[in-house]
Amino acid sequence: MDTSKKLWVIGFPKSGNTWVCYLTSYIYNVPYFDFADLNSKPKQEWVYENTRGQHEWDRIHGIDVLYKSHKMIEDLPVNTETDLILYVHRDPRDVYISFKHFMENGLAEWKGRLQYRFFGFLGEKSRIKWFINQWENHLKEWAEIADLNVSYDSLLEEGADYLYPILKKEKEDLDKEIVESAIEKFSFKSMTKGRKRGSEDKDSFFRKGVSGDWENHLSKEESDLFNPVLKG
Repeated sequence: MDTSKKLWVIGFPKSGNTWVCYLTSYIYNVPYFDFADLNSKPKQEWVYENTRGQHEWDRIHGIDVLYKSHKMIEDLPVNTETDLILYVHRDPRDVYISFKHFMENGLAEWKGRLQYRFFGFLGEKSRIKWFINQWENHLKEWAEIADLNVSYDSLLEEGADYLYPILKKEKEDLDKEIVESAIEKFSFKSMTKGRKRGSEDKDSFFRKGVSGDWENHLSKEESDLFNPVLKG
C-alpha cells in the first residue's frame, strides 16, 4: 500500500491548472505528473526539465510528487488526512469561454465533446446552465477540503506577491526569489514561444492568458446566468 504523501493540484478544466502545476512543481521542487496520463510529460523540453523536482533548493518536506487532475474526489486515490490539496479557481465566465474553445477545437476527449454538443442542441443557455452545474459541483466538493486555494485571476494580476504567501503556508522557509523566478520562467510569453498575453491562438492549449475575456463573448442575458454562483 502506497503511504507516501502527495500534492494534488485540482481545478475545473480550463481554470489554469497546468500553469499552477508548473509553478508549484518548480517552487516546491517536486516532480510533476498529469494523473490522467502518468506516462506523459510536458511537450516543451525546458518545461519538463524545470518540473522534474531536480533543483538545488530544498524540496517541500514530506512530499515526493505533484499530481494534476480535474476529477472529482471519489475518482482519485486522495488521502484527505495526509495529502496536500491545492485548488485552482477562476471566474466561471472565463472558464466557460476557454472551455468552449477547448471543446469546439477538438482538443478535449470525445466523451466531453459529446456532452457539450448534446446540451448545445438545446440552445446556448441550456449549455451554460449545464456548465454552471458542473463547475459549481466541482468547486463545492474541492474548495472546502483544500489546504490551499489559488485564484487564477489574482495570480495573473499580482504574480509572486499573491502566490508567495499562499505557498509559504506549507513551506515556511520558502524564498520569495524562487517564486519570482517561477513567475518569470513560466510566463505566458515563454509558454507560447513569444506571444503576449491577450494575443489569441485558438488552436493552442494556452489560448489567450487573460481575465475578463468573457465580456467579448457572452451577451448580458448569458452572463446573467452566472450571477447566482458569482454571488455565492
